[in-house]
Amino acid sequence: MKKLLLLTCLMLLPQQVFAQAADKMSSVTEVHSDFAKEIDLTQNYFQEDAMAGVVFTTGNTSSINASFNSTTLWRVKRFQNTWNLGAYFNRIFSTTSTGVTSGTLANYIYGTYRLDYYFTQNTTFLFGAGGFTDEIKGINIAGQAFAGINHYFLRTPDYYLSLGGGYNYTFEDRVPPSGNLNLHSLFLLFDYQQHLNKVVSIGETLNILESLNHTDSFRVNSDTILKLKMTKILALAVGFHLRFDNNPPIGFKKLDTISDLSLVVSFQRPKPAPAPPPCPQ
Repeated sequence: MKKLLLLTCLMLLPQQVFAQAADKMSSVTEVHSDFAKEIDLTQNYFQEDAMAGVVFTTGNTSSINASFNSTTLWRVKRFQNTWNLGAYFNRIFSTTSTGVTSGTLANYIYGTYRLDYYFTQNTTFLFGAGGFTDEIKGINIAGQAFAGINHYFLRTPDYYLSLGGGYNYTFEDRVPPSGNLNLHSLFLLFDYQQHLNKVVSIGETLNILESLNHTDSFRVNSDTILKLKMTKILALAVGFHLRFDNNPPIGFKKLDTISDLSLVVSFQRPKPAPAPPPCPQ
């Protein structure tokens, strides 16, 4: 709970603090046209990102996986729809968990839908739902629903920072001897993306959940991705992901790590407007 209070205080800092940080950062980053400084809420926008690659995991298992992920964003004026679908298929070399056998093919399949409504240029009201199955973590099937607010504190053509928070409900059907679990949680969502230059970009997404009815069920999901742009639509991505559950099913570890190497295909319509040229000195 202390971690949630600390991050909430950060969200309430004055806008001038973030504006000053943006001015300092803009002097050391190269302008890139992939991020929109302002969104035209009178126009529609579509974006599709598909990733496929090889994944290595540690924690409850040591395994090599084939992975696929698809993120679709379709904004109709102020209403932004986002679908995120993915799957890992794991060939397990070794395991420390009682519910997983070495050599078996375990699956992690997930899907989420999120709707954002822009009531200002930088602030959205969001809600959504999703589900997943995670044999490596001892979860047969799970479902969730969430609602909250998200705000962009920084937004320039070469980077952006957003912070969000709200309520999350999660139901998990866990493998025996663990019983089913219902969680009512508060969540905080941190999202930072930056183009280091015309070719290389980096992103960090952090999702923290603190349960209100099971106080020992504290969860942290972190996704760090480095992208190397090869063509207008193709990129190579290296990712590192942390999945921490302070109250896992019986016989399973709290922390799993995932490292992946993927080929990314991106498509946008319409393209973001190019950044204006610098003013002559």
